[in-house]
Amino acid sequence: VATYDGESLRLYVDGVLCNKTTEQSGDILYNDSSPFVLGAYADANENHPLDGRLVQVSLQNQAISALDVARLFEERKELTTLPAWSDTKLDWKVAPYLNWPTTNAMSVSFETTVPTTATVIATRDDGSHSVSMQSTLQPFHQLRLSDLEQNKKYFYVVHVTDSNGETITSEQLSFRTAPGVEDSFTFVAIGDTQSQADVAKRVSDLAYMHRPNLVVHAGDLVDTGTVKNDWTGHFFPAMQPLIGRVPFMPVLGNHEQDAKHYYDYMHLPEPEMYYSFTFGNAEFFMIDGNRTLHEGSKQLEWLEKALKQSVATWKFAVLHQPPYTSDSNDYGDTYLETSTRGDPNVRNIIALLEKYGVDICFSGHVHDYERTFPILDGKVIPTDEGGVVYVTTAGGGGYLEHFDPTNTWFGHKKANYHHLVYIAIHGNQLEFQAIDEHGNLFDVMTITKPH
Repeated sequence: VATYDGESLRLYVDGVLCNKTTEQSGDILYNDSSPFVLGAYADANENHPLDGRLVQVSLQNQAISALDVARLFEERKELTTLPAWSDTKLDWKVAPYLNWPTTNAMSVSFETTVPTTATVIATRDDGSHSVSMQSTLQPFHQLRLSDLEQNKKYFYVVHVTDSNGETITSEQLSFRTAPGVEDSFTFVAIGDTQSQADVAKRVSDLAYMHRPNLVVHAGDLVDTGTVKNDWTGHFFPAMQPLIGRVPFMPVLGNHEQDAKHYYDYMHLPEPEMYYSFTFGNAEFFMIDGNRTLHEGSKQLEWLEKALKQSVATWKFAVLHQPPYTSDSNDYGDTYLETSTRGDPNVRNIIALLEKYGVDICFSGHVHDYERTFPILDGKVIPTDEGGVVYVTTAGGGGYLEHFDPTNTWFGHKKANYHHLVYIAIHGNQLEFQAIDEHGNLFDVMTITKPH
């Protein structure tokens, strides 16, 4: 029971006052054009839809007293002894998907509509090797398969059983473990799958058509990170079957809002908001552009240490906010005034990327595609002389944006398409392609490192 008397708002549970606030006061202002809805709750700053049924609802024309609340509870307290009503059938709320690939491990995660126990079984495609993991009764499962073999294909299935003994089994899925330093591989980079699920689905299906070894995501997976349905109803359905067969590694965007849902759903190296991982002869430095990157910050110190220790042939930085962009108005309206032409906070990583030989920095945020010339010490340099190439790949689903009406000093290639970036690496050679949602190639680049 909730009551409001014009001075304070009170909440009663089982006839007992459990909370009170005086932040609200005065008349209740009803909006004639909006419905009055009960059917969701907020917990730890996350919004959840109601799971179950409301037995009885009434709206009184006066604030009833604490004695009346207690009396109402006594009249109906037998309802508290009944089992919770649920008409939810056992099914996948989030189908199995993959995170955090290494040469000998893979994370498999999934969510069911009701609490379940789970078993994941992964078997080498030639039948020579099998591993399995189990988890206890809960709706969300995150299982780490280990003792796998390097750069090998595995088939896997997921079995879940609810408290009534009902069982469902996933289709037979597959994945390949991470390659070794001598192995060739491919990966896809996308960003900003928010807003338009149909577009995100087209981009995701295009990515899967290329059968990459890995997907990296430059943030803004969803439109509002605190809204669970943005994850379960938009992002995960749009990204299948890609992420059920290809592991993906994301960074936080501003639209994730640092939400608990992100950390619940993603299984990533510590501390998760930023991290690094190796894949073949490459290392990826996954940066949180929402947190401070100022001199002396914990994240900037981590980044320099990780870059300094890296022995990878290829180094890639991934973050949401772009260090360089020719966008028209995210950092100043370029039709009317000057622009910083990039995010001031993340600009602090540029010196480190240059110092430690990062090859490409991928970002999102600005809903378009842009590739810069190689940049070193604030100047464009020839490709064969090093420098960092900055790629904005934010065409995964968000509504497209526009560019500065005049070219920037660093701008090489721009496009207002929903798209992905596809990269193939063989030893010291990198082949780069940008492909729009319809499968049309619109940008290419090749980088060859000296032996």
